[in-house]
Amino acid sequence: RSQVEAERLRAEAKRRTVQRQLEGAYTDLSRACETLALFPIRSLDTLEKDIADAENEFKRGRLPLSLFLEVESQSHELQDRVFESQSELARALSNLSELAGKMIHLKENAHAE
Repeated sequence: RSQVEAERLRAEAKRRTVQRQLEGAYTDLSRACETLALFPIRSLDTLEKDIADAENEFKRGRLPLSLFLEVESQSHELQDRVFESQSELARALSNLSELAGKMIHLKENAHAE
């Protein structure tokens, strides 16, 4: 009887551990979706246009080198953040899928805005 009770306690402890892991993975996924909303991939089009505009203005002599370099630097930092947010979402989704034991798919617009 005590062996049965010990097994039940081990199973309950394992269940609580898995539940905490799933809750943590879901929290990570929620944060990743929030970050992705701040740095959507569609913003890359605007960044490319901004860099091209700054380059044209620099070539025409209407934009100082220091300002052009600042625009370029900020654009690259934002590009990095966009790609990091994509990567963060993929890691969080992969982790949650692994814990759940099946592939998890996000709804189309769950992270687009």
